[in-house]
Amino acid sequence: MSAEPLTDVRGKWELSTPEAAKGFSAVAYFFARDIRRTQNVPVAVLNAAWGGTPLKTWMTLDSIRRDPPVAKLAAEWDTALAQHLSVKDKPELMNAYRVDMKDWETNVGPVHKAAVAAYSELASAAKAAGQPAPPAPKIARPEPEQPDPMAMPSASKRPSTPTISYNGMIAPLAPFALRGVIWYQGEADGSRGAEYRTAFPRLIEGWRTAWGQGDLPFLFIQLPGCYATNEPVATSGWAFVREAQLLTLSVPRTGMTVTSDIGDPKDVHPDNKSFVGARLALNARQVAYGEKIVGTGPLYAGSAVEGKAMRIRFTDTGGGLAIGRAPWVAKGVTPLPEDRLVGFYIAGADKKWVEATARIEGASVIVSSPEVAAPMAVRYAWASFPRANLANREGLPASPFRTDDGPR
Repeated sequence: MSAEPLTDVRGKWELSTPEAAKGFSAVAYFFARDIRRTQNVPVAVLNAAWGGTPLKTWMTLDSIRRDPPVAKLAAEWDTALAQHLSVKDKPELMNAYRVDMKDWETNVGPVHKAAVAAYSELASAAKAAGQPAPPAPKIARPEPEQPDPMAMPSASKRPSTPTISYNGMIAPLAPFALRGVIWYQGEADGSRGAEYRTAFPRLIEGWRTAWGQGDLPFLFIQLPGCYATNEPVATSGWAFVREAQLLTLSVPRTGMTVTSDIGDPKDVHPDNKSFVGARLALNARQVAYGEKIVGTGPLYAGSAVEGKAMRIRFTDTGGGLAIGRAPWVAKGVTPLPEDRLVGFYIAGADKKWVEATARIEGASVIVSSPEVAAPMAVRYAWASFPRANLANREGLPASPFRTDDGPR
């Protein structure tokens, strides 16, 4: 992490071995393995990742300045950085505002340890007697009377702060010649789907500018299914981030790997990375390597009302639309039916969503319900943990989508 873009970073090349792979991205490993096999060339992967971080921390400062939802953050950051840079080379100011902790730690430290030991005895006695434990002892750390002009805001040390992950982990890599970028992120932005719509394309633009490649292939993994709820049609959350990712396909030379069918309702990191890596490699072969193959599942292309039903059109149908079968099912999850489509919901003007009947007709799906006489909208796999099974004959799942728009 860095408040300013770095030009160098610690790291080393490692040969792919079982030992080296233990601490490496599993998705990247399986992706690289498949690309190595199909392209018959050595594949190198630069792994720059930090779990649980929002998109804004990976954006360039210029990209943030031009993205209205987060532009205010950039202005605040500019002010703090200017103050920091104005005094960082003045040791007299640094010494004046630093708190000498040596005496405090020498005198108070042992006392604190004794207090903790005494508390442990009291807590154990209370537990044995079936009583609640007393409040734990707390110790206050002294603070300077005035703010430290040397320091950046405390947020500069957190990986969620705008730009600092880009500055410290991506900017130093810009001299490397790349064939493309793999992006697997979004969980930390689960409640910010609207912001993601504009910020993600700007992030891609910023990275392409940094590399001087306006068409640098940028591949991303759409969020998997997770956090099962009783809400079959979501009004917030991950469904809207997936939509933002789907809409980002309008940016040239991007590709999306759908994984909503192989998630785990209880684990944000499901144990199925070989399938994710394999699908990602197919997408890369299509987008980055120019192969004439089916590299993604069906994508929503449009809709029309036809009497009491709605026709949903798709692109990327490959050999044809089909009822899909997930290659992996999380423990405790019931497999989906293989004789009918599920995951489609339909609503009229009242926006009351009901489960719909869906059937394949060419490159379209006809959706209807006897409960909705005048349909107006359809949503598919629109939940945090979708239960849906539309795919193409190549076995690649359809992306979640909705025909309506708006915040909910």
